[in-house]
Amino acid sequence: MGFNYPHHAIDPDGDSLFYTLCNAYHGGGRDNIPGGPTSPQPDPPLPPPYPIVTYAPGYSGANPMMGNPSMTINPFTGLLSVNPSVNGIHVVTVCAQEWRNGVLLGVHRRDYQFTVYGCDLSKFATIRPQNLIPQTYCAGLTIPFVSYSNNAISYYWKFNDPGKAPADTANVQNPVYTFSDTGVYNVMLVIDAGNGCKDTAYETYEVRYPLQVYFEAQGSLCLPNTSLQFKLKGTPLSPQAKINWFFGSAASLSFFQGNSPPTIVFNNPGPHLVKVEVEDFGCKSEYSNFVQFYAPPSFSAAGSAQSVCLGEGVQFFNQSVAETPLICLWNFGDGVTSTLCNPTHFYQKPGFYIPTLKVYTAVGCIDSSEITLPPIEVYPSPQSVLDAKPLKASIFFPEITFKNQSHNTTNTQSNLYISDGTVIQNFTQQYKHSFADTGRYTAVLESVNEFGCEAYDSVTVWIYPEITIFIPNAFTPNGDGINDNFEVSVTGMVSYEISIFNRWGDIIFQSNNPKKSWDGRHQNLPVPAGVYQYVIRAIDYLGVLHVRRGNIYLIL
Repeated sequence: MGFNYPHHAIDPDGDSLFYTLCNAYHGGGRDNIPGGPTSPQPDPPLPPPYPIVTYAPGYSGANPMMGNPSMTINPFTGLLSVNPSVNGIHVVTVCAQEWRNGVLLGVHRRDYQFTVYGCDLSKFATIRPQNLIPQTYCAGLTIPFVSYSNNAISYYWKFNDPGKAPADTANVQNPVYTFSDTGVYNVMLVIDAGNGCKDTAYETYEVRYPLQVYFEAQGSLCLPNTSLQFKLKGTPLSPQAKINWFFGSAASLSFFQGNSPPTIVFNNPGPHLVKVEVEDFGCKSEYSNFVQFYAPPSFSAAGSAQSVCLGEGVQFFNQSVAETPLICLWNFGDGVTSTLCNPTHFYQKPGFYIPTLKVYTAVGCIDSSEITLPPIEVYPSPQSVLDAKPLKASIFFPEITFKNQSHNTTNTQSNLYISDGTVIQNFTQQYKHSFADTGRYTAVLESVNEFGCEAYDSVTVWIYPEITIFIPNAFTPNGDGINDNFEVSVTGMVSYEISIFNRWGDIIFQSNNPKKSWDGRHQNLPVPAGVYQYVIRAIDYLGVLHVRRGNIYLIL
């Protein structure tokens, strides 16, 4: 395959340079003695004159490498060109002649050794072009590279990054490389295909930061003002960047090109859609947002009361009005604050407090105010402490003693309310109360001080029934009004059942009502005198089953 090698020189005097292929000189030998006079590299070098090397048949200084076409050199640029046709090691000598005003001033020589291999042309180096992955044009400093090379056994990448050289290399097939800066880089890949065959490929990559822009509208958004200054923000741009602004038909200027548009005046409150488009080094970004002008906020606040009793809450109200959200900071005057706009606060001590509200808008028409409310007086609340002993008592001894154990420093009146309907006004010390029936009763102590502040305490007492079953053993149902019925008396029972049997085991009376007695009759007819049996089953309020069995004497 063809081969080109640039061999050119620069003369600081501006003399003309003329390039030729010339004979190589023999300045050493093939001995293996390092530095010897007949070694390949004598040390010190041998003095001139030097003999011309002996060329193989068909070769010469003017034809150092067989090719089709043969090796040539451009006499004016120094570009070596050849399409080699014979494998082997070749020595090529280039002479650069320095001419001034038609006079040859000198000749500079340079020797090259080229090795020609019979390489397989199917083994070549190729780098994936950047246009196949356009997302990398504006993706920042880190770019993935892919080798499209064929039949390579090793890879050598050179990214030609001055900011990282000589560490700007890689030896993997598909490296990911982070450049030191933005710019245009000529990336090189050298592959080794074996048998001394190598191939080189180059590809140009552009490295740019992602382009992200936005704008800020500077100026008041409070009516009657409708003018704004727009400032472009975001990724730094080059002087060649293209910037287009679009302000809409309601603006004093609907379109502008450049970084800093003039002050824009809108003819109505809006909203107005403003858009900016930017292109820099082929990277593009756009940003749009609405601008709108708002009526100025009006600020006010209030509290639900100017005097409260300790323990009662005060509801505070932000009565400000704005077209954008309001932000509140209440200071209740006792060291406690709140960011709620309508909070409820409970003061912990009596006294005078001056609440304040700082309220402001953060977007739109930005304004603020600090409002001081009238003082709030917090009155002391009375104490209400009620004690009862005992908390439970038998219906046989149903007396409970209630005591007012409150300690108040202000003028306070206390009243006692019992759920059986009893009311004791001006209850100051203690009161003994006897309950008429069993059950649970609630007693409430109400305390009201001179400021009208109230406090309550309550206790619940239990008057429980005694558990008893009284059963007579005889009765005389003769109509004389004395002991005419068989009556069972029970207390403390929640369920009850009685059955009475004759001597043959027949049930002649049955009831689940303890207040219902037996009158000595069965099926509305009197039964004969004699002995009858009863069975009573009753469950008390504690859930305990009581069973009683016995005889009844019916006497006529």
